[in-house]
Amino acid sequence: MQGCSRATELAPQRHSSPFGTDRRPRLADLRPVGTLQGEADQRPVGTLQGEADQRPVGTLQGEADLRPVGTLQGEADQRPVGTLQGEADQRPVGTLQGEADQRPVGTLQGEADQRPVGTLQGEADQRPVGTLQGEADQRPVGTLQGEADQRPVGTLQGEADQRPVGTLQGEADQRPVGTLQGEADQRPVGTLQCEADQRPVGTLQGEADQRPVGTLQGEADQRPVGTLQGEADQRPVGTLQGEADQRPVWTLQGEADQRPVGTLQGEADQRPVGTLQGEADQRPVGTLQGEADQRPVGTLQGEADQRPVGTLQGEADQRPVGTLQGEADQRPVGTLQGEADQRPVGTLQGEADQRPVGTLQGEADQRPVGTLQGEADQRPVGTLQGEADQRPVWTLQGEADQRPVGTLQGEADQRPVGTLQGEADQRPVGHYRGRQTRGLLGHYRVRQTRGLLGHYRGRQTRGLLGHYRGRQTRGLLGHYRVRQTRGLLGHYRGRQTRGLLDTTGGGRPEACWDTTG
Repeated sequence: MQGCSRATELAPQRHSSPFGTDRRPRLADLRPVGTLQGEADQRPVGTLQGEADQRPVGTLQGEADLRPVGTLQGEADQRPVGTLQGEADQRPVGTLQGEADQRPVGTLQGEADQRPVGTLQGEADQRPVGTLQGEADQRPVGTLQGEADQRPVGTLQGEADQRPVGTLQGEADQRPVGTLQGEADQRPVGTLQCEADQRPVGTLQGEADQRPVGTLQGEADQRPVGTLQGEADQRPVGTLQGEADQRPVWTLQGEADQRPVGTLQGEADQRPVGTLQGEADQRPVGTLQGEADQRPVGTLQGEADQRPVGTLQGEADQRPVGTLQGEADQRPVGTLQGEADQRPVGTLQGEADQRPVGTLQGEADQRPVGTLQGEADQRPVGTLQGEADQRPVWTLQGEADQRPVGTLQGEADQRPVGTLQGEADQRPVGHYRGRQTRGLLGHYRVRQTRGLLGHYRGRQTRGLLGHYRGRQTRGLLGHYRVRQTRGLLGHYRGRQTRGLLDTTGGGRPEACWDTTG
């Protein structure tokens, strides 16, 4: 089937380094959210290590995909985004397959609400993302069902905004999720509305990217966000059905866009996913790092909108994605149900995890997706559960990359999920020390790493980063010869690193390199 997108091709660029030639991806970012570049993308959000992982966001590997966003890898979890884990729900966001799926994002799984994001199913679908199933709001995201659908994600159903994400509803719908409100972009997520719809979630309207989240525009598209539909689907969010699509959610198709969901990173980024309201909105999904941030995904309404996806309730609501429920709701995406649930997107279900997307809520964990908030945050999207995995989405490979989705934390890091950020992104799932890695982690000194972290000189690493010559690292980056790193990147023999990595010829060696030979 033919897609309307220009497949992003991965063309390695050569850089010389003290240890040989690096093969680096060109500046066109190759990794969508959690997906690997080439044609073999394997790491969805929150899945890392092994060498075989292939799950797109919220989808599971085998033929039994059960883990939507925010569910952990147990063997039984089945909750899609916004659905609570009762014992039966199994549909990821935007998937309808079966005839019974009924939970949209952020809706309580009562017996009433029934439409997942982007599903139309029936003739009466009524719940957009984050709207409680009252009797008023009626359009879920990505539904078009009549001729009058009007609620975008997270927008109040006033009389003004009218295009939900993925709805077409006229011939002029124009606001996709995360698209800047320029005058050009016009496709909401999942809507095609012509034969040329081209905007994935959060992607700019360039001429290249063409598939919104999970929609294919042809007659055969079947992969909603996080849904698998077959046993082989591997498309990350916003990725195309073709074999080459590489656009992660919200990533720009050019070489310029760098704002991951929920990160502000510079002083310039201003449009969170699905918001486009004026010239003032600045908060991406789940970020709040300032003292004023209030714009969740899909809010656009005035100059003061503060409702994250699925919350719209008061004038001060600050609940993360899909939560809205009382005055104290702390539920991240898809959780809202009880009074205690606190699981963020992709975070675990255990009894302890509490980090919703973009919410800090307790005094302990504070790292939502895209927020860093301290100097030591290590929880990537959907990973946190054990004491071992610490790689945020899309980063892991060596001992260097440490940025979770959308976190800036330093003044230099800017790599959103799967985006390259400048022309020099260094985290391909990538080479390690000049040698091109072949697995999730590269080998170190010819030894191929086999686990989440590779061994260092034969020693298996156990923490976020491996120990250096027997010493266990304690911070985001391990110390280098007993010196503890203090910032996002540690110093190199006393020198504080300033960029994400400095491995290009002539630059300082990257942090934690063994120069002792």
